[in-house]
Amino acid sequence: MIQIILTSHGPMAEAMISSAAMLYGEKDNVTALSLGEDDNIEEFHARMERLLHTNTGGEGSLILCDIPGGTPCNTAVRLAEEYSSIAVLAGMNMVMLLEALLCDEETGLEALAAILLESGRENLKRMLPVAQMEKDALDSAMEEEEW
Repeated sequence: MIQIILTSHGPMAEAMISSAAMLYGEKDNVTALSLGEDDNIEEFHARMERLLHTNTGGEGSLILCDIPGGTPCNTAVRLAEEYSSIAVLAGMNMVMLLEALLCDEETGLEALAAILLESGRENLKRMLPVAQMEKDALDSAMEEEEW
């Protein structure tokens, strides 16, 4: 099974795992690693490295990071340069985590990373009130008839 590590500035990673557990229950392969305001960057790096060493499944580790270019992400990228079988995705969101939890155990690390990138992109949407969506659809249909 692929190890999934969520990493963030502050408690976002823990909160996402807690929310996901409400829907799918606790998952043994999912862990949170948060960078606190007073944390030392070298110690944070060491904590992430220790987490990676707990992966005994041999199917790789997926690290989902909150912000591209932030300390948690940069730390994950540095570790991915040192170790094989690590995929790092930045800009994590709840949909990506839920998709990861639903993926078949047969899904490989690279395939999972690709699925989550696509899912993250597809599920960013501007939501409008129903009345506005109906009006927009009606306006669009009327414009098409004018042609």
